[in-house]
Amino acid sequence: MDKRSVRSLGIAIATLVLARCECDEFLTAIAPVIEVDNASDRAPDLCPGGELAGCAYDFGIVPIGSQKDVTFVIRNPSPADLIIDTISFSDASSPQFTIVGEVPASVPSSIGTTGVELTIAFEPIVAAGMDAVLLISSDAANVKDGKPVEIRLAATGMDLGQPGLTVVPDHCDFGRVGVGTQAYCDLTLGNSGDRDLAVEGLDFDADTAAVPNVG
Repeated sequence: MDKRSVRSLGIAIATLVLARCECDEFLTAIAPVIEVDNASDRAPDLCPGGELAGCAYDFGIVPIGSQKDVTFVIRNPSPADLIIDTISFSDASSPQFTIVGEVPASVPSSIGTTGVELTIAFEPIVAAGMDAVLLISSDAANVKDGKPVEIRLAATGMDLGQPGLTVVPDHCDFGRVGVGTQAYCDLTLGNSGDRDLAVEGLDFDADTAAVPNVG
């Protein structure tokens, strides 16, 4: 058999193999996929049963004036990188839900459990129940009709009261003070509110002519 016959036989075998290939199944097998879950193993399943159609998370009760952060993990258990097109909230979502930090642009291929983290914050300003829908658009092959993954978020803002700073007396009159001597004014700080008050600093206005001692 000459070299030309060998080459012809090789082409025929290759054609036969390709003819028997289930190409759609092959392309699906190497396409990226998306999975979303909680970063903490002790948290309830974000998408029960691994079904992307039922993803939801409840932040619970969060006091007004405070912020609760929840971190999700986007995984891609496939041999191909996953491209993230956009991560955003639906138009009807409460603005008290926000994305913390930068949005990932891709999720590297991984057969294991690694992925990229996405942190969502909730900071209520009113005492009420609020909700949002987080939308993750990607080139994942396991999302029906190329639609974004929807994660329904819920939270409740609660009014636990506010601290109230009181200062007694509300002004100090040092009167006539001799050169080289000192006069004092004792101030009492109080809290008339319903929550603990944190004093983060005590200083004088920049326009104060002579800065007295604070102690």
